[in-house]
Amino acid sequence: MVRWLGILLRTFRSAVRTRRELALENLALRQQLAVWKARQPRPRLKSVNLLHVADKQTAQLVRTSARVEGGRR
Repeated sequence: MVRWLGILLRTFRSAVRTRRELALENLALRQQLAVWKARQPRPRLKSVNLLHVADKQTAQLVRTSARVEGGRR
């Protein structure tokens, strides 16, 4: 019951917040995300992964061209 009351109060508070407060919160969250991304470097793609990506792109092109040709009939 207390949990639901807390959720209700937070929902009401978020509904009446000003644009400035929302913009500041958004800015803070973006900063936190940037810091987190800087700490978590992206793994390097290996040649096997690159081949997989190329294969998926080729399959997408084939599906797209088949869909376009099928629509012209």
